[in-house]
Amino acid sequence: MKYFPPHGASISENQAANLRNDRHTTEAAAMTDANYSSGPNMPASIARDIPDVAAIRQKFRNGYLPLTQQAFADGLGIPVKTLRHWEQGKRKPTGAALVLLRLVDREPALFEKMRKSWDQREMIKQVG
Repeated sequence: MKYFPPHGASISENQAANLRNDRHTTEAAAMTDANYSSGPNMPASIARDIPDVAAIRQKFRNGYLPLTQQAFADGLGIPVKTLRHWEQGKRKPTGAALVLLRLVDREPALFEKMRKSWDQREMIKQVG
């Protein structure tokens, strides 16, 4: 008889249940906490490299003050709510957004180009 953990149980608990009840299955044995140390859908090597979004934003200035969350989100082309969740640690950037943040972190001039591009698009919308 198979053991089914209660609803809401973490992946690690599900994997542990599989290992306890089906020790002979190599697939279950391969799915251990070591393989998912950073969460079920993210390899450990990627999780360690998630940048500090607030620190990246602080690099950019509007005069003497750092950019607001709204201005930084507009420059990246993302909703400000998403940026806030990243900065507060409620969510982590993934996929293309993660790559974009890494690029902006390494090449600040790239962000300035993107920001000018968004500004030009807004001006065209207003004129048109």
